[in-house]
Amino acid sequence: MHKGLLLLSLLWLVAGQGIATSPGYHDTEDDANRVYSALIEKKMAGRSRIVFIEATTLIEPLDRITMFKVRPDSSLTTMNESEKLEHLKTKLSLISQDTLGDYLNKGKKEVQLNLSLDGTIKYRLMSRMQYKQMQDKIQNKHLLPEFISFSRIGFNVPRTQALVSMETSGGTDGECFQLLLEKDRSKWIIKQSWDGQ
Repeated sequence: MHKGLLLLSLLWLVAGQGIATSPGYHDTEDDANRVYSALIEKKMAGRSRIVFIEATTLIEPLDRITMFKVRPDSSLTTMNESEKLEHLKTKLSLISQDTLGDYLNKGKKEVQLNLSLDGTIKYRLMSRMQYKQMQDKIQNKHLLPEFISFSRIGFNVPRTQALVSMETSGGTDGECFQLLLEKDRSKWIIKQSWDGQ
């Protein structure tokens, strides 16, 4: 086990990959950073390991979740776009139309994440290819840190509700979720989630 951790540390040094912690928020992206922070804190609760985050956002996240998680015999594989949206609305029944519209609109374009995460989350932005190269060099896949990809976040007009896709992998498995969050005072809380089933 120590060899795997040593190898991972050496890979960071060779690749010049440092560890970032959050110094604060970028003023124009407060809500997005707080949503991403809430999701990563929830995912990494009780773990002290670093998390790798994909440096660019997912494109067409609704299509990704259906192709990532759905069984081949599922009716979702044959649904058109409007049928998928109606199915999503039944799974995330609290979603507002403006949140969904903003999410779908933003999901058409990949952007660089400009993260400044809350708290003491240790993270590193990297490409999927960089993570794959690191994964190929480590024999014990269970030693790999989480790799998380996010879509852009859709917000309602008052910015009290948010919808985001989160795809995780690490080791030998992966998951993909659509997550609906609501703001309670200044804190974002997951209200509903859907994993494509």
